Amino acid sequence: MLEGDVDNLLSELLRAKPYKPPLHRSIYALRIDLLSRWVLALALILFVAMLVPAAFIYFGMASSWWVKFSGQVLGILSMLFGLGCMVLHTASGVISLFRISKDFEQDLLAQKDHDMKLARKVMKYTEGSVKYCRKVLETKLKRIESRMADFFGGGDKVALLSLAGMGWALYKEGADIEKLFAGWPTAFSYAFYGTLAFLFGMCIGAIAVKAVSRKCQYALEILELSEFLRNKNVVN
Repeated sequence: MLEGDVDNLLSELLRAKPYKPPLHRSIYALRIDLLSRWVLALALILFVAMLVPAAFIYFGMASSWWVKFSGQVLGILSMLFGLGCMVLHTASGVISLFRISKDFEQDLLAQKDHDMKLARKVMKYTEGSVKYCRKVLETKLKRIESRMADFFGGGDKVALLSLAGMGWALYKEGADIEKLFAGWPTAFSYAFYGTLAFLFGMCIGAIAVKAVSRKCQYALEILELSEFLRNKNVVN
């Protein structure tokens, strides 16, 4: 019975998602953002339409001045509408940015209601099941943190950016990249690239594992809220 309750509780907690505030609360920002999406859709339609005369010219089916002119007009309009979409999207973001302090209270209250709703669901389980579940989550978090520390410490993102910068530097070398391995055995270059690929994969894996860690951390936060509510009910 206890094992079944713990499994169900863990499943509910790991499926739970933190509150995500709306991107825009201002009615003006919402309208501008909606308009930017319509403008983007129109830009995409014009771009696809531009491909028709371009295909006629490319495959030699037609190359009259009218076909070329229509392709140029459609291409220019597509770029203009695409630029307009960027301007409108930026404008909606700026409006929302200036409203951050004004919307903070609403977002905080909505987040509180969201978390408390999840915490009340936890209260239907026994106190023993909640403690068991907490222990499982804490153990999982310790193991994740231990593995992360073994490989990267707290610098997995820094390591990923460093590898990306190294890769870009190698790419910029262009045809002269072989000079890096001049005089070295061929196996060394394969080992070097293999090591880079391995480290890059480890960085990506570490970032993915951190997403799992955040799920466990949020589940623990909900358990803490449920314990607070349980204790409050006992006192009352």
